[in-house]
Amino acid sequence: MTKPTLAQLQHEFDKRLKLYNGTNEVSDLWLP
Repeated sequence: MTKPTLAQLQHEFDKRLKLYNGTNEVSDLWLP
């Protein structure tokens, strides 16, 4: 298995933020 790149991880997190953008805890964790 290859490790995901940082860009791929950020893309995954961005998708999850859009899914859960009602939860401030999640958004605050991944703010740049």
